[in-house]
Amino acid sequence: PRQGCWGLLLFLGLVACACAPDALLDERPGCSFRRAAYALLVFLVMYCMLNTRDGVMERPHPAVWRVLHGWNLWYCMLAAVFLVVPVEDGVVLMGWLFPGVERPTTVVTETLGFDHLTCALNYENVKRQLFSIWFSAHVAGWWAKMLMLRDLKMCIVYSSMFELTELTLQFL
Repeated sequence: PRQGCWGLLLFLGLVACACAPDALLDERPGCSFRRAAYALLVFLVMYCMLNTRDGVMERPHPAVWRVLHGWNLWYCMLAAVFLVVPVEDGVVLMGWLFPGVERPTTVVTETLGFDHLTCALNYENVKRQLFSIWFSAHVAGWWAKMLMLRDLKMCIVYSSMFELTELTLQFL
């Protein structure tokens, strides 16, 4: 009964989203793509919350982890889309999905440039990497993964796959 009620609510929500005119929701370019992406997110999160099995993580509640699983599936699907489309189309899709984020027209060589690709092992490079915001973000990510998963092998797999995704989507 619970799954049937939630499924009906999900279906009605998707129908309402599909039948709503573009002008009602948003008039910026890419409204239909944004609506489809967010509808897919809601569908995957709801489906995973209702139908996936509980894992080993029980705190705060198994449904939280099932929802996060659905969110990760959505992210992986978007990453797969961006991996198979040409670069120009990927840039357009990113602009449609996140219209508030402006893409710089020139290459920034300062903080967000290509400093991370400098592979020379010297004091300046090591210092710059250790005190960059990206290093802090990776440390926070490792801390969160170890807190949630508490398994070194699984964290290494997740981190490796995330780094591979980060490197392949670097052109965006």
